[in-house]
Amino acid sequence: MPWALFFFLIPGISLLIKNYDWQSFILSFIVINSILILMHLYFYRKYSTLSPFIFLAILLFSGPIFFFRHDLFTSLVLIISFFLWKYDKRNLSALGLGVATSIKNFPFLIFPYYLMLSFKEGGKKELIKITAFYFLGLMIVFAPYLLLGSPISEISASLQYNADKPVHIESSWASLITILHKSFNNYWITGEENGGIFGLKYNFNIVPLFFYNYFWLLPLSIFYLLIYKKIFLIKTLNTLRIEVIFLTILLFEIFSKILAPQYLFWFLPLFPLFYWKTEKKILLITSFILILTIVLMTQFIYPLHYNDLLWNFYTNGTDVQYFNILAVRNVFLILLFILVYKLTFSTESKT
Repeated sequence: MPWALFFFLIPGISLLIKNYDWQSFILSFIVINSILILMHLYFYRKYSTLSPFIFLAILLFSGPIFFFRHDLFTSLVLIISFFLWKYDKRNLSALGLGVATSIKNFPFLIFPYYLMLSFKEGGKKELIKITAFYFLGLMIVFAPYLLLGSPISEISASLQYNADKPVHIESSWASLITILHKSFNNYWITGEENGGIFGLKYNFNIVPLFFYNYFWLLPLSIFYLLIYKKIFLIKTLNTLRIEVIFLTILLFEIFSKILAPQYLFWFLPLFPLFYWKTEKKILLITSFILILTIVLMTQFIYPLHYNDLLWNFYTNGTDVQYFNILAVRNVFLILLFILVYKLTFSTESKT
């Protein structure tokens, strides 16, 4: 996305100070992400005393991967959007969500939730206003991108490129397909590098690739029908809940055909902003322990034993233990969704 491209240019500023050096570029990238961490901590501290420590614990168990990605940039903008909404600056909140979408595609998944709350509180007029500010946020970034000579076709080509990618071996789909093939055919299937990722060979897909590209729309639509019911019919979900945003992103990732380790940071930085004054604290604590377990297992696979997973298990069927850990991690993501779902909708009337 356009703003992601601009973000990667920021470490390049260091190259203006000294001669081109890959190590200095990486160091600059680490410095920028360190600043992003401090900015996260600033907003967490404004929310509660406990929130910064929860975030730091998640980072500690995750390993250093977040230092070399730009996902924390997206989560920061998303958190700012959340705070603006809570402070009744909803136009700016929608603007921020549009900017976040220009960094990564996934914040668009949250846009329907903003629209529902806007329509509930202000009718069609508020709905149109929020939509306008959201697309304004997009255009703030897209306009310079296009003016600098980048054709809009590059974005559509990028989307098509992702659609053509195979089922990623780290995804829940890959775990399920691998287990089914082993159960019915009594052999471990293999993978290959294709489209910039290591995925399952296309001949092992149980259904066409189109299915894995778009099936997530079904569970997400069902989830949004539930949200609609709770906002407009039961009328128990009256304010913006960070837990709902967390669940939306997590549900998408469970059914996505691609699930890289850094994608976990699309929703994990939202957890420190959960509502802790709840009678269901046991669910909250269990969710926190599960999150730490998930990121620890993820780090164990990537980067520590990723080559073993790729070149041993998904090449010749050895080192099965690494696949087992990954498969359990994916089951834990589903369990996390169930726990947070129960936590969210058992306390909604109190928030």
